[in-house]
Amino acid sequence: MKCSLHVHSSYSDGRGTISDIVEAAKKLGIDELGFSDHLNLSVIDKSVHVGELSIGQLERYVEDILSFSHLKKPAVRLGLEVEFVASAADRLKEILKTFPIDYLIGSVHGIDENYRIDYTR
Repeated sequence: MKCSLHVHSSYSDGRGTISDIVEAAKKLGIDELGFSDHLNLSVIDKSVHVGELSIGQLERYVEDILSFSHLKKPAVRLGLEVEFVASAADRLKEILKTFPIDYLIGSVHGIDENYRIDYTR
């Protein structure tokens, strides 16, 4: 079985749209495709870093991915890569109750604004 579950689209730091990526996965014979765009809960009320999905985009992101849920190959899964922020744990629980998220990838991309990993400035 060919799977790819750590896929970023143009909603965060990927290059392709959801549709473009699904079409490419079909051509490559991928059986299961999971989108896991970056969602940084620490910036809910601040500007979003380049390469991160904003809370305001989340509903559109979910709808876009779910529009492919009827496919058998690739089976399309809805995920998020979420920066761990202890103070935002309750917000994450709300998101998980609101949207049919299939899986999460937990991540730490920095300690504070002075020590960031994977961010272009």
